[in-house]
Amino acid sequence: MQRTACSLIALALIAFTTLGAMLLGDSFAPARLPPLFAGCAAGVAGLALMLGLCLLDHRGDAKRQVRFG
Repeated sequence: MQRTACSLIALALIAFTTLGAMLLGDSFAPARLPPLFAGCAAGVAGLALMLGLCLLDHRGDAKRQVRFG
């Protein structure tokens, strides 16, 4: 599960970096990246980031529970 979580976080960071580069590149040539596509992609990347962080946090909770007896 840790590999999946780290993969989701890496995917989100790559998507944010790519979107940032594309939007900054569009400052000299507008209308190459539709704003709706950029917004949807940023939303999906944000969800992937939150899901990955939740998976890591859930794994941490499972390790912290110690059962005696």
